Amino acid sequence: MRKSRIIFWIVCIMCAILLIKGQKFTDDIFKEKTLVKVYAPEAEDIEKALDSVLWKSGLWKEYEIVIVQDIKNADIIVNYAKSADSTYSKFAFSPFVIAYNVNADYYKELKKAKTLISSEYNKDSYEIDFLKVIKEVLNDGEWANLGIRKLEKIKIFYPSKETCYWNDFYDFMLITVNNGSYPKTNAEMQVAQDIIKQFEESPYTEAISDFYVKAERVGGFPTNVFWVLPEKKVFDLTMQLNKTARILYPTRTIYFNYYIKTNELGRKVMENAENNSFYEKLQHEFYRSERKSQIPTRDAVYSEKDTFNIVDIPTN
Repeated sequence: MRKSRIIFWIVCIMCAILLIKGQKFTDDIFKEKTLVKVYAPEAEDIEKALDSVLWKSGLWKEYEIVIVQDIKNADIIVNYAKSADSTYSKFAFSPFVIAYNVNADYYKELKKAKTLISSEYNKDSYEIDFLKVIKEVLNDGEWANLGIRKLEKIKIFYPSKETCYWNDFYDFMLITVNNGSYPKTNAEMQVAQDIIKQFEESPYTEAISDFYVKAERVGGFPTNVFWVLPEKKVFDLTMQLNKTARILYPTRTIYFNYYIKTNELGRKVMENAENNSFYEKLQHEFYRSERKSQIPTRDAVYSEKDTFNIVDIPTN
């Protein structure tokens, strides 16, 4: 009997402890919290990453992440093309790539014609000579001149001036038409800008303001189109449309960069980002960062790799 009473009281004490802890957990969940307002164009991805900051650091007991549309009242702002603004800091990036159809025969023909050439650092890995492609769209626009004889006129889809990608895309074009380096003189810059203007005016190119809408209309990634866009966007489109695509890395490319700015409240949250899964969450969504430079593979995306040539763009 004495043993039974001891067991009974032990069970009662454990139940009481669990009830107290459970009540505290319930109180933490339902108590009024300070809202951390976040402005971010790719809101769902950023919200997941910031939620992980709160949970890993224990700040979820006091704070709650909310996405807002008004940038002026945000505690955390994610933005683009802010390299010259010292109030922002870069936290993630994605290289500009060429997305193409997964047709293996056409891939072989592009290699045979040396539109795709061996990587400078890995001879078994192939990269696209995008300057050769640009020269073709400024002339006859023939796929045959790039190696694929079964196709007729080439088409290149690129970010329009209305998109968040334009600023970095223009830098990508500058280094491409200037033989892999950023123009160093006024003369080099003028020549490069003239070529880009011809590229924009070519009948074989098209500026795209909404890549999702365009991809939906053309059925994904057709064999007669090269898409110029950030690597992350390729992954997003394949998932959103349930399509496949092949990534072709240019022989020289640059990053599309993501920047962040915070006020005092936002800074309190972000101070915990360095020691939790913030960058892992971003990595899972195919963002690269200094902490997580590699991204996961996906069956629907062919030829993804973690080695490519990045050209630095002068901040001035």
